[in-house]
Amino acid sequence: AALVKFESTHEIWGQAGPDFTRSFDDGSLATGWLFGINYSYRFAQRWSFEAGLNYNARTATGITLSSDSVFYNFGQEVIRTDVRHQRLDYFEMPIGANFSINPQHQIGVGAYASALFNVNREVQRTRYPFKGNVEITTEKENGLSPNFNTLDYGFTGSYFYRYNPQLSLGLQFKYGLTDITPNRTELLSPFHRNANTRVIIRYRLY
Repeated sequence: AALVKFESTHEIWGQAGPDFTRSFDDGSLATGWLFGINYSYRFAQRWSFEAGLNYNARTATGITLSSDSVFYNFGQEVIRTDVRHQRLDYFEMPIGANFSINPQHQIGVGAYASALFNVNREVQRTRYPFKGNVEITTEKENGLSPNFNTLDYGFTGSYFYRYNPQLSLGLQFKYGLTDITPNRTELLSPFHRNANTRVIIRYRLY
């Protein structure tokens, strides 16, 4: 009776929550977020399959690329450009299998594939003229960047507590298998992995 009360064959959930990871430069805590929709199909009393579509934002990447340009016009002029990559925007498509320990407690394993569709970055240009004062300009840029790979994929693990028939609260762990940066420069040569922990609230829509 309890299983009938809490679960049905087909369920659609809206989900959202914070996303915790580490900055690539100094390991400091970085907080992102996700929201999306999830479909669950129960094919046995305790087993279910799920698939979804999320928007996931990774913030504070800690990846800054710097370059210098030198010009000669009645003397040497240097322009230093610092590109700070502040947020990565992904469409994420997870799939997984879940096991219900009882009507309220559920564990799951799965996989995901993500497509990067935007890189938010701050571009600071510092001009050192042959004579005169240093000039600094800063602007925001969006769009895909050659400094980040478009596709990412990996594994997930999760635990969810079903508070009532409409509301669930869970933890999800995500571990990427790909290097999200191409080896274009020495700074990008280390393996940069999407790995994070999420707190997810799910609300049943159907």
